[in-house]
Amino acid sequence: EKTSEYLQKLVDQGKITPEQKTLIENKLNELRDKVNQEIADLRTWADNNNISDISYITKGVFKKNSNYLQELVNDGKITAEQKTLIEAKQTELKQKYEQAKADLKQWAKDNNIDQKYLMVDHEWNRYYNHGDYHDKGYHHWQK
Repeated sequence: EKTSEYLQKLVDQGKITPEQKTLIENKLNELRDKVNQEIADLRTWADNNNISDISYITKGVFKKNSNYLQELVNDGKITAEQKTLIEAKQTELKQKYEQAKADLKQWAKDNNIDQKYLMVDHEWNRYYNHGDYHDKGYHHWQK
């Protein structure tokens, strides 16, 4: 696993301790499990609301322009009611993301670990901006 190799280089360079390496690896595994659960929960929610593609939901979480949802309504891919449900779900997901980000920042501070070594921030953004990103089973920290 390249992440482990990357972290070992940081240990070898004296940037993190072996204990911090283990903490980071465990945290990344925990975060991966949380993201996978979030995706499963989102799929269930989408299925329950007859929304065929979770990227309709995840695509706009961090985009200011929500016109794409209206375009989906105009194209008959979702209903106006589904658009309203998706907008509410996007607000919820953004709040979850912000809380997870704050929690991770605090965890890193508590463990004296520079956040850049977690390589997570852009992963969450990729997930929310490209809804199918994690559906493909691709995780940066698993490369």
